[in-house]
Amino acid sequence: MIKSFLSFLFAGVLFVNTSAQQKDVGSWTTINLKKNISQKWSAFSEFQMRSLSIYNRFYYYEIKAGASYVLNKKFQFTLGTGFYSTFEEGIDFDNYEKQNEFRIWEQFVFKQKISILNLEHRIRVEQQFKENYDNRFRYRFGTSIPINHSEIKAKTFYATINDEIFFNEDFSYFSRNRFYAGLGYKFSEKFNFQLGLLRQVDFSNLDTRRKNYLFTSWAVGL
Repeated sequence: MIKSFLSFLFAGVLFVNTSAQQKDVGSWTTINLKKNISQKWSAFSEFQMRSLSIYNRFYYYEIKAGASYVLNKKFQFTLGTGFYSTFEEGIDFDNYEKQNEFRIWEQFVFKQKISILNLEHRIRVEQQFKENYDNRFRYRFGTSIPINHSEIKAKTFYATINDEIFFNEDFSYFSRNRFYAGLGYKFSEKFNFQLGLLRQVDFSNLDTRRKNYLFTSWAVGL
């Protein structure tokens, strides 16, 4: 197990060094806290930051929180809210804020298990309060595969991949696509880490923007 963990860290270092050589690679970091209230209910909070290069030139952060209800092993419902701030793309959190947003969202998750594959369908509806009010719709399909165990439990390495599409309010075109592939390690039932590459493509009538990010995620149970 120790050798496997060291190999994982070594691969992560190589990945970071390789990504850092690419001028178009930024960083995307999330910290998620979760508290189980009962067998059915849980509360969560999440902090997220993004930068234009590897941990440099930060231009975006969000803070959100909410509650989830588990109907059974396959179905889960979530209600969340949060604040989202985008800054001028320059130095770290430049004084000029391009956009401040308050958001409320409802989410439905459906999980499937086929052999060692853990499949997940996530549908989210967002109400965005910014300069103008907008509705947005998101669908994400993903899978995770345990590597050194038959299921993802404590002391398990796993691979994960997902793709999410964003629709604008009138469904005339896709507004965004977000693809992610990475590796994770579940230290315990309350501590989980992921490292991977996230590619985001934004569509508009004027331009299409593509950006790659080194993605790191820390999930902690309270």
